[in-house]
Amino acid sequence: MTASSVTYLLEHFYYGQVVRNGTPEGDLQLLAESKGITPEQIAESVKLGLIPPVPDSPTGSWALIRGRNAVQFMLVQSMIGEMGQSMLHYILCPVDTLRGMGGNLRALLKLVQEKMPIYDQPGGPLAPLAFAQPEFPTVEEQIDEILDLMSVAHNRMDTLETMLAAIVQGVPLVVQNAPMDVTARIGLVQGLLALLPQSARFGVTYATHTLASTQTEAQVRFHSGGKLSRETLVYDWPTGKLAGKAIEDDYSRFIISQLRLDAE
Repeated sequence: MTASSVTYLLEHFYYGQVVRNGTPEGDLQLLAESKGITPEQIAESVKLGLIPPVPDSPTGSWALIRGRNAVQFMLVQSMIGEMGQSMLHYILCPVDTLRGMGGNLRALLKLVQEKMPIYDQPGGPLAPLAFAQPEFPTVEEQIDEILDLMSVAHNRMDTLETMLAAIVQGVPLVVQNAPMDVTARIGLVQGLLALLPQSARFGVTYATHTLASTQTEAQVRFHSGGKLSRETLVYDWPTGKLAGKAIEDDYSRFIISQLRLDAE
């Protein structure tokens, strides 16, 4: 059986504002869910994955967040709907689904919507989402992803080593002043994953847009404004400068040393 022949049925739900007479009304609420969703999963997902939308973005922002008890992982998309309503789409992702992707994050874009549904009241049950397991990234694709990451890091191997060390050591990597293009942001995460063993890639979480008020435990966070904890590593995209927590890691040092040899 090939990876592409495996299809997962993913439970999901919509959380947002109702729209009446063309106007968004009230607070965010549960709007519709698939039959397999439990109240505990809804509560945990909303608590851990309430991310802000990106204004004027066709797909808003999205994040892969690790759950705690009721949820293993969740993919969250947050956007402003066509009627101006705030909407979030939560898709529960079992570990096996993510592990089977081998770090192919771009495949998750198939689950991202350009248009959110409009509800004038909470709706009926949703069908689970069918998601065909993608192939692992090829060697050539991973090389391209690493080369793209090197360009983002201004071809500084020491910068790459520190960023990778943050991922390995579980230190939040906060990226500031990144391009608004979600594809470019995901490319940075994809490049970092290509430097990890395939068995470790599924556990790396990220959020393509966060604010100072955003409560998230994502390991890679693209951030706008506000003070940051000293326990984070901060990378400024335009200048390539690092700040914050100093990190060292043997695995990261070894992997980057191999890149240096390949470059020579």
